[in-house]
Amino acid sequence: RPDPLYFFSISCLCCVMDSPYSRPDSPVSSHIWADQDSDEDNYQEDVLKEYPGLEEEERKEQELSKKRKRSEMDVEDNMSEENMKYFTERWSRPVEGFRRLNKIDEGAYGVVYRVKNLKTGHTVALKKVKIKKEGSRGEGFPLTALREVDLLMSCHHRNVVNVYETVVGRSRDEVFLVMEFVEHDLRTLMEQRSIRFTAPEVKCLMRQLLEALEYLHAHFVLHRDLKTSNILLTSKGVLKVCDFGMARYFTDPLQAITPLAWVLTLPYRPPEGLIRGTTPMEYGPAVDIWSCGCIFAELLSNKPLFRPTSEPHLLTLMCQLLGTPTDETWPGWSSLEIHQKWKIVQHPAGELRKRFPQGGTGFDGSRVCVTQRGGFGLLQDLLAMCPDRRITASEALGHYFFIESPLPASEEQLAKMLDPLPSLHMMERGHR
Repeated sequence: RPDPLYFFSISCLCCVMDSPYSRPDSPVSSHIWADQDSDEDNYQEDVLKEYPGLEEEERKEQELSKKRKRSEMDVEDNMSEENMKYFTERWSRPVEGFRRLNKIDEGAYGVVYRVKNLKTGHTVALKKVKIKKEGSRGEGFPLTALREVDLLMSCHHRNVVNVYETVVGRSRDEVFLVMEFVEHDLRTLMEQRSIRFTAPEVKCLMRQLLEALEYLHAHFVLHRDLKTSNILLTSKGVLKVCDFGMARYFTDPLQAITPLAWVLTLPYRPPEGLIRGTTPMEYGPAVDIWSCGCIFAELLSNKPLFRPTSEPHLLTLMCQLLGTPTDETWPGWSSLEIHQKWKIVQHPAGELRKRFPQGGTGFDGSRVCVTQRGGFGLLQDLLAMCPDRRITASEALGHYFFIESPLPASEEQLAKMLDPLPSLHMMERGHR
C-alpha cells in the first residue's frame, strides 16, 4: 500500500514547480532556465516520442519560420503574376477618381504627380510605379514599390510621409500610391530658392529628422537613401522623410544583406559601403546616421559635403576631410581588403574644423552657419568613420547641441520663413 507521505511530497513538488518563481520569466529562476547544460533537449525528444502529433506541428512551425526569413531577404527586383494580381484585385479603386494638376518629380522607380481627389477635394501626391514590360530584364511589379507600400502603411509618425491607399489604372501595369502632398523639399529650397537656414532653423530641422530616424530604427527599418531631395518640408514647418523604395527591415543581430553600393546615393554613402563593394554585408542604423551627418553638413554650408566622381574618389575625399582611419580609430582597419584594391594615402584629421569653423566662414571662403561647440561635436559624432563608433539617433537627440544657445526654432517660426515662398511642387516640373 503506497505511503500517504509520498503523495503529499508529490503534491508539494507540483505546487512549487507551478509557482511564479519556477517559471522562465521569473527573475528568481532565470539562472536555472539559462543553464546550457540542462536536460531540456532530451525532455523535448521524449515528449515528441510520446506524442507524435507534436512533431508534425514542430515541423510546420519551422517551415513558417523559414518562410518569414525568406520574405525578409533581398530577392530579384520583380514580382510574379500572383503578386500583380494581388495588387490589382485587392486595391481596385480606379485612378480616375483623381484629377492631375502637375508633375512633381520623376525617378528610376516612379513618377510623382500633384493631383486632386475628386471625392474629397483634397490635394494629394500620386506616385505612378514604373512596371517593366514583359520581355524586359526584371519584368513585373518592382520589389521597391512593394516594400515602400508595406513599410509606409505600417509606419505612423508625424515626420514620415503618409501613404493613404493604392489605386489602379485601366491596365494591369498601372499602379499608383496615394500619398500626402508636401509643398517643399530641402534640395529645392537650398539649390533653386537659395535658402540659407539659420542656426535655430537648422536645429529644428535636425531634431525632426533625428526623431524620424529614432522611430524607424526602433521599428527595425533602414531607409538606405537619405538625401536632401528625400527630405520634405510642409508649409507648417513639419519635416517629412519620403521615398522608401530602398528601405528594408534589419535584424538583431545583423545579417548580411544587399550591398550599400546598390542602394545609397554615392555622395551620402558611408565608408563601410565603399569597403565591401558589391559583396553582401552586415550593416544597420549606422548607415542612415552617416547620411544624416552629410545632410547636417549640407544644411550648415548650403552645399553637399562631398562631390565624388567615383567610389575611390569618395573615399579619398572622406580621408582628406576626416582623417585616414587607423587601427585605433577603426579596429581592424589595416586588415581590411580595401587596401588590396585601392591605394589609400594617410591624411591627418582636422580639416573638418576648417570647413566648419566657429566664426562662420569656411577655409574656402564660403559662408557656413555658425557652428558652436555642440554643433561641431554632433557633426563629428554623426560622421565617425568607424560605424561602431557612430552615434545613434536617440543619443543624438540628447546631444548638447539642442540645448545650447541659440535654441532650436519652433515649427511655427519655420513656417513663417517659408510662408512667402511659392511651392515649386505646385508647378510643372519642366517650368521651374
